[in-house]
Amino acid sequence: MAKVVYNELSELVSVEYFPYKVREFEKFYLTNINFSYAKKYLNRLNISKAKGKKDKIIMIKNDQILDTSIANIAIFANNLG
Repeated sequence: MAKVVYNELSELVSVEYFPYKVREFEKFYLTNINFSYAKKYLNRLNISKAKGKKDKIIMIKNDQILDTSIANIAIFANNLG
């Protein structure tokens, strides 16, 4: 797993590597957000506020799933159409 950090000018600041650990998640709460989430920011204050007392959330904005508060999200759809 890697953590890549850029500054406000989109310049590379650092890259850190960590061993991948499989985690199991059981419960997420769908949560509408009203802040910009174009990128994953180091400052997670807005995410913490959106979570409130919830443990893990899936962030929704403009009817689109953006991300979760704890991990990347992948949605698989079979038999579309």
